[in-house]
Amino acid sequence: MNTAYLKSYWKEIVAGIIIVLYLIANAHNDNDLRIFMAASRDLIDGESIYLIKYKEWFHYYYSVLFALLMYPLALLPDYIATTVWMAANMYFAWRTWKIICSFLPVESLDPKLLRLFSFIVFVFMLRFITDNLRYGQMTIFILYLALEGINQIQNKRNVLGGSLIALSINIKLLPIVLLPYLLYRGQYKATIYALIAFFVFLILPGLFIGYDYHFALLQDRWNLLNPSNPEHLLDVSERSFHSITTLLATLLLENAGNVHSMDLKRNIMNLSAEHLGMVINIARVIFIGATLYFLKAAPFKVEKDRVQVLYELSYILLVIPLIFPHQQQYAFYFAFPAVTYLVYYFVQSFFNNEWKKPALGYGVMALFFMGYLLMSSTFILGEFRSYYDHYKVLTYGVFILIGLLAYCRPQGLEKRTY
Repeated sequence: MNTAYLKSYWKEIVAGIIIVLYLIANAHNDNDLRIFMAASRDLIDGESIYLIKYKEWFHYYYSVLFALLMYPLALLPDYIATTVWMAANMYFAWRTWKIICSFLPVESLDPKLLRLFSFIVFVFMLRFITDNLRYGQMTIFILYLALEGINQIQNKRNVLGGSLIALSINIKLLPIVLLPYLLYRGQYKATIYALIAFFVFLILPGLFIGYDYHFALLQDRWNLLNPSNPEHLLDVSERSFHSITTLLATLLLENAGNVHSMDLKRNIMNLSAEHLGMVINIARVIFIGATLYFLKAAPFKVEKDRVQVLYELSYILLVIPLIFPHQQQYAFYFAFPAVTYLVYYFVQSFFNNEWKKPALGYGVMALFFMGYLLMSSTFILGEFRSYYDHYKVLTYGVFILIGLLAYCRPQGLEKRTY
């Protein structure tokens, strides 16, 4: 009986052993989770958590509510807290995978193709998952909240879905772009519930810490996040930043760097700071406006095709780290839906012999592989990390994914155009 059980579940057992060993090996990491917990303890002590620089250099940027919710974890020893945090994020990554797959007809894949599909997605996303775990980041949880919220709204649970999206926005502002998307998709009830929940989450901490202190903290946080701040324009205070603001600053300013920048030319022009700001905002408008290309239906109509919904979300979530400043490489975990959609598209097309122009099909997949190399360069060959970060190669990999998304429209899964 025991032997039969081991034979039936050997993959799950091996995966469990690997996860436990990973948790043990990384539980002592001195990462950003320590900042979250320190800010939580300082919040309870009545400190100005947005004015303090933790570890001498770093601000706490997340919400007051999140700092308050972190307090039980902050009371634990660092080793245990880190283990709990990583284990929870592993669950949220797995749950995110299940949600994304629920938008795709994966049941159409035979078992071998399903394993291949899962393996390719896992390999592509591995560096972003491990980066978020190792650095104690929030991105896995934020993406889970956003996608779970959309999933619940699609299942007509508007209160729950809107509240989950509101919580993600409260913790970190990046998913705020989902609100205009919900409006465009005619999800009026969900949008209203999300707005109500957002304001509830915004004022809720005041019940526990006092409203005078709470409103002072909200002002301090806004002062940090204000997009008009000069540091959000010349977004190069850390070499590992990747976004439109960072890329354009390095390309359009001669001395866009800091003490950690390499002495290698990368700019193609030398604009003034004022003109750079104009170019950055124009680029943002272009990426935001391009969303209309990915939206099939007319505005203010509910989209019932779940593949189309995933396609739309894939683009929207992929460009979030591009249009917001101060984004590290792990923020591009938001590429998870786009990568999954594209891999499913390629597997379906290739193994069902539906490439009417095989050379074009191979070219598309070669571009996808190039995108992987650019986005995972520091993971594959990390000794050249400084060069990758200096020239912002990850950002170019994201551009490739955007181009592939634009080309591989959902209609192609039903009627091939190759």
